[in-house]
Amino acid sequence: ATITNSLFEDNYADDDGGVFYGAGNGDSQFSLVISGSEFRNNYADSDGGAIALYNTENDTSGLSGLYIANSTFSGNSSYRGGAISTDGYNGDMVVYETDFNNNTADSYGGVLYVRYNTDAYFNNVSFDNNMSEYGSGGVIYLYNNTTGNNLDFHHCSFTNNSSNGAGGVIYSNYRDGDTDLNIYSSDFINNNTADSYGGVLFLSKGTTYIEGSTFAGNVNTSSGASVMFLYRYQETNIVNSTFVNNVSAVYQYSPNYGYTFWVYGSYSNQLDLNNCTVAFNTGTGT
Repeated sequence: ATITNSLFEDNYADDDGGVFYGAGNGDSQFSLVISGSEFRNNYADSDGGAIALYNTENDTSGLSGLYIANSTFSGNSSYRGGAISTDGYNGDMVVYETDFNNNTADSYGGVLYVRYNTDAYFNNVSFDNNMSEYGSGGVIYLYNNTTGNNLDFHHCSFTNNSSNGAGGVIYSNYRDGDTDLNIYSSDFINNNTADSYGGVLFLSKGTTYIEGSTFAGNVNTSSGASVMFLYRYQETNIVNSTFVNNVSAVYQYSPNYGYTFWVYGSYSNQLDLNNCTVAFNTGTGT
């Protein structure tokens, strides 16, 4: 399926996919290609305010790819994945020069809800003022089961996104599969979480590599870690990056829980910083 130079506005689905729903059955493969288009103020009662893609968990065929370029997703909403949801997708997602703004999920993933195996690549993509209203992952919620997810971000910006759960930008759930997250030359500015851990990132089970990126003005107003919370079995390496003016409120039940980075000590987590600047952050910890 191909969508070019089109506008989708004020559409509604009482289940998944306010505009487009694609389901793979294993008999054939198809891809969805979107360019120069706008998805505005669409709504789904369940998953994917604009787009929902689905395969059964063990089906490795069916949907072969989602490709988006030079498009805008604004004001879309749903229960999970305010703009896009992928469930058992087992495909590639490639997004170039696209804006996601003012999208909302009631629970998980203000822009994107990813369940099971997805390889996603984002280049020159902006995420602005998206939110998960009552749950986690202001921009992206990753749910791993027996298989994992791989996400790459290059030259992306994340600004004014928020979550009332964990992870003002990205939340990675702890399951059997691993998540590999790579971030290059990207900016995380003025994101926040109001009621849990990780003003920007909540990471568990997998590896994260961050290079040449800036984290500034991010806020956690509840439980600590203005930038990053490492929960379980997470290895994170950060190179040539800057962390400035991030704020973590003191956790009301323990006055030592205000941090820029929080490495949870009960599980095997590792955080390495190389040639980074960490300055003018506020909170009671490190």
